[in-house]
Amino acid sequence: MWRKTGASLGTALVLILSSVSGAAADDSDSGSVAQASCDTTLRIPGGGMIGVVPANTGSGSNCILGVGNQGSAVRALQDHLRICNSQPVSTDGIYGPQTKAAVEMVQRRYGATVDGVYGSQTRNAMLWFGRNGCGPWSRLGIR
Repeated sequence: MWRKTGASLGTALVLILSSVSGAAADDSDSGSVAQASCDTTLRIPGGGMIGVVPANTGSGSNCILGVGNQGSAVRALQDHLRICNSQPVSTDGIYGPQTKAAVEMVQRRYGATVDGVYGSQTRNAMLWFGRNGCGPWSRLGIR
């Protein structure tokens, strides 16, 4: 009886977790933070010292990050927030209150919706380090 109950609970957890991690990003930044979809990074052509940006293995550079997310995608975002957007954020790979505040400041500065969540709207608004220094997303040559 214990094994049957344990397997059912385990199966339920797997289903819940897979539905959260499989969420798709859209064109807005709003949405549940638990549904973050940036799970990797993309290399910037000629990116120099900061050669990567947050990405999703399934949809390229269209992805979402928010409080509670961790990993290389968060670290890439933090690097660009610090270097090109003058935000006092550490590059620890953890999207916590400090990273959220930095994203909100960038959103305010560049006219994006201020919600502290990184998505395509914020990506397009902020500055990124590419071959010619800091500039808009459109200059990076990433689709």
